[in-house]
Amino acid sequence: MKEQIIAIQSETTNKLTLNVIDSLLDREEKEIKGYIEDLMQHGCQSGMVSELIYYHDTVKFYEEFKTEIKAMLKESLEETGFKSPKELFGDK
Repeated sequence: MKEQIIAIQSETTNKLTLNVIDSLLDREEKEIKGYIEDLMQHGCQSGMVSELIYYHDTVKFYEEFKTEIKAMLKESLEETGFKSPKELFGDK
């Protein structure tokens, strides 16, 4: 699994992607798959991403990566055909 992550790391310059990769590579090989599965199932609101528990931390994260986040949002809207974030996320 780490080899696949390192391959992605070598192919990107996206600061957000590199941040996530660094976080994954800090984990033991056997933990990575379960961590990703749990995150996909329960999301950051579960508290499992300790760097994103407190509001001031999430604001800081957004400020650091807002360009990348906005690009991902735009790409998701284009891929789904939705016109606005509200259509994509509903009331969340």
